[in-house]
Amino acid sequence: MDIIEKARELGKMIGESEQFIRMQNAEDAQMNDAQAQELIKSYNEKRSDIGERMKSESLEKNDMIALRQELQNEFNKLMENEVIFEYIEAKKEYEQLMKSVNDVITYSMTGEESSDCSSGGGCSSCSGCH
Repeated sequence: MDIIEKARELGKMIGESEQFIRMQNAEDAQMNDAQAQELIKSYNEKRSDIGERMKSESLEKNDMIALRQELQNEFNKLMENEVIFEYIEAKKEYEQLMKSVNDVITYSMTGEESSDCSSGGGCSSCSGCH
C-alpha cells in the first residue's frame, strides 16, 4: 500500500473519530445559534476596537491593563454561552488529536520525540498521545 493510500485511510479514520464529529456538530450548532453569532460578532468588534486603540494611542501601563481586562471580560461573555463553550472545547480536543497524530508520524519518521508530548514520557513510551 502506498503513502497516499495510507493518508486516505488516516483521513477517513480521523473523519470518523469522536473528536472530529464532536467538533463538526459543535461548529454547526454555533453557526446556527443566533445568540452565539451575535456574541462572536460583538467580541470581534470589541477586539478590533481595542487593538486599534492599543496601536494608535500612547498608553500608560494602567491603560493597557484596563484594555486587556476589557477584552478579557468580553471573552468571558463568550465562554458563558454553552454553544460557544462546547465548540471551543471540542475544537481543542480535535486539535490535540491532530497534534498527537503529527507527533506520532514525526517520531515514526525520525525517532525523535516531541519536546511537548502530552503523555509526559515521550512518544516511545506511548501508543499515541491522548
